[in-house]
Parts: sequence; structure tokens; C-alpha cells
Amino acid sequence: MHDPEHQHRPHRHQQHGPPEPPLPVLVPCAAKDQALLPLVLQRLRRFGQGLGRIVVVSSKPPAFFPEGIEPFEWIHDDALPLTQRDLQHWLGADAAAGWWWQQLLKLHLLRWRPDLGQRILVWDSESVLMRPLHFEEAGRILLHPASEIHAPYTAHFSTLVPALQRWHPRVSGITHWMVFDAEVLDDLIGRVQSHWHMPFWQAYLAAVQPQWRQQGGASEYDLMFNYALAYHSDRYQLRSLKWRVTGDLNALRASSAAPRDQRSTEAYLTCHRHLRDRFAEVAYYQCW
Repeated sequence: MHDPEHQHRPHRHQQHGPPEPPLPVLVPCAAKDQALLPLVLQRLRRFGQGLGRIVVVSSKPPAFFPEGIEPFEWIHDDALPLTQRDLQHWLGADAAAGWWWQQLLKLHLLRWRPDLGQRILVWDSESVLMRPLHFEEAGRILLHPASEIHAPYTAHFSTLVPALQRWHPRVSGITHWMVFDAEVLDDLIGRVQSHWHMPFWQAYLAAVQPQWRQQGGASEYDLMFNYALAYHSDRYQLRSLKWRVTGDLNALRASSAAPRDQRSTEAYLTCHRHLRDRFAEVAYYQCW
């Protein structure tokens, strides 16, 4: 695989220019989240402020499309320059290639598809918006910190980018969505390829600790959060958001009918599959 030649992409205006162009959205979706995907898309279109085309990447198209979801695009996961089969060959048969592939998809899509523009909202297919939310302010990307610290993630990004350290010892970027900027990604990819002398995706996997190569050894969000604040802090602004992790799909669906004055104070909920499967057994789940 090689990096495609950079093409001209539309730039987003800075603080005093015209209104920002609509922000495209990438939603990678594994089979485990197909049942939740229509609600995820519906809430993005209903509550996401300043959003444009929604792009879903999966092995099969969504079972149905919520009304009013357009503009919308579906991409088969085999139609992209890097596939899960490529990763399986690199990682071995026992690795969760899909888990690694979705991270690399997020980090590469603006290179593969420069027509999408300068920035893209990357959104996990397990996360559901609960109230109106904007993602940029005065030309800056809004980041919200999390407190989940996973040592293998720190080890990975400090190996991948040797000078990179955690921005704050008790803060991470593991928030299940983030706005990615093409120029920041280009800088990261160029820096990594210059250091490792191999394609970025191979370096990304090579930097994983051997005991974590199956799954759980890196986070694209934690990497980008710390890299952005270390090298491009002028493009970002921190804010605090209330959110939590849950497995209660019934509560998610019921909340969509709530009157405005009874709307959730949480900006979004993340519904991991293992919690959806075990929800009846879970009395409480710590969130950040």
C-alpha cells in the first residue's frame, strides 16, 4: 500500500471568515452494532450541529435508513486501499483484525478521500447523541478529556512517536468520537513514516506491545488527543462534557421522545456490546 498523492481539499475558514462548511461524519460499523446503527445515525442528524454528509463504512449496508438521514454514503470495507485481510496477514490469524482496521480507517480516510474536506467527525457506532452538540468553535476543534488511562495505549503512542508524552497523567482522549484534521493527520503520518521507514499502518501495528497484538494495545483517540495538544494546540480548545457508558438500549430509544425540558443532561451515551449483552446483570458501570 502507498500513500495517494495529496490532492487539493477545501480548507475550513478560520475565526473571522464565512461560516464553516458542513462537517462530514465517518461512522465505521461492525456487524455487532448493526442493530444500533439506525439510532446512532438518527441522533447524529437530529442533534449534531453543523454536520454534513454521513459516511458509514461496513461489510454490508445498514438494514434500513432513518428518515431524513441524507446526505448519506455507504462504503464497503473491502473497497478501501487497506483491508482487514491485509492486517490479518500482518498480525496473524488470532488477532482481531477488524478492531485494528477500524482504527486505521479513521486515521486514513481523509487521505483516501480528500473530497471530504479538511476535517471529519469520527464517530463510533456504539455512541448515541442525547442532546444538541456542536463540534467546532471559532475555527477550533473542541476536545473533551476523559479519565480512563490504559497503560498499553500510553506505551503504544510513546513508541510510535518517541517524543510524545501524555498531556496530563490523569487525562486521556478515550471518548469514542473526535474531530480529525487532515493537516494534523498528515503531520503525524509523515513524522511516523520518517522515523520508522515503513508505511504508517505498519508502524502503527509494529509499535504495539507483543502481548497486546490481538486487541487492546492502542487507541487512535488517545494518540490523536495527545498528539494534537502536543504539536497543534492552536487548532484545539478543551471543553467539559457529561457522558456515560451504558448497556440499556430501551432507555436510549425511549429518550428520543422526551420533551425538550426533560432532555438528558448527558451529551451522549456509549453502549458497548458486552454491556448490551449483559445489561440485566450490570447494576452500575463507571463512566468518565
